Amino acid sequence: MKSKAYADVDPLIEFDQQTFNQQMGANSYNLSDYYSFSLSSNIPVQTPAITNENAASFVVGPLAPDSFATVFGANLATVTQAIPIPYPTTFGGTTVAFTDSQGVAWQAPLEYVSPGQVNYIVPDGMALGQATVTVASGQASFSGAVPIAAIDPGIFIFQGTNLVAANVDVVSGGTQTYENVYSVNSSGGLVPAPIDVSQPNTEVYLIIYGTGLRGHSSAANSVTVTAGGTNLTVAYAGAQPQYPGLDQINVLLPPSLAGAGDVVIQVTVDGQAANPGHVTIQ
Repeated sequence: MKSKAYADVDPLIEFDQQTFNQQMGANSYNLSDYYSFSLSSNIPVQTPAITNENAASFVVGPLAPDSFATVFGANLATVTQAIPIPYPTTFGGTTVAFTDSQGVAWQAPLEYVSPGQVNYIVPDGMALGQATVTVASGQASFSGAVPIAAIDPGIFIFQGTNLVAANVDVVSGGTQTYENVYSVNSSGGLVPAPIDVSQPNTEVYLIIYGTGLRGHSSAANSVTVTAGGTNLTVAYAGAQPQYPGLDQINVLLPPSLAGAGDVVIQVTVDGQAANPGHVTIQ
């Protein structure tokens, strides 16, 4: 999908690391701290057999090349550690190795390791079709079959909420102002921050972060986004330029959404619906 032509907004919004850390309330510089990568009460307890899932949606199914994935199991690592960029292919004795449908071997970059969970990036360039993945550590080795597909769209959600992990880019008078989709309440929790789309001579863009969608087809409307059922103009959908495995979608929020309140953001890629999230429109 090509970028919509507009003068004031770069379709590849620079992803500022420090701002992103502050928004997520993170204490380190690793994506596993920012999004719903870590185990939480709404994720089923895993059996000793490994389960590979989209790291944003936690859906078991095909994985896409150059996307974030999570494997759950037991004895997957001997340490617990979030790993900074550049992501290594081995850490603390843990590796994630693939053999693709053409018999080619690949090593996956690791973003987080722990005994029960490992976050990794599905190697870019893998052949589509049935692959074998093997997670090895100093204690054990586990293998399983994983289908590889061109896309596996997932949208990151701020942990402990139903809020889409996103930024707001307000363009007015030739200037850009970046805002959050949340605020922090007195208990330290994240709550929705209403997005104002009613100001005159202003364009408001929602910058949504996900994974597994950069391989979408070149067909018109291959990526669609709705807010409360309203179709949004998609200005960009593809790789986020700074972080491996991270994708972004830039959509224009029209003034007609003013007063909508809590709305569901639904992304669909080549007919495949991603997991939904929410924002609040003032």
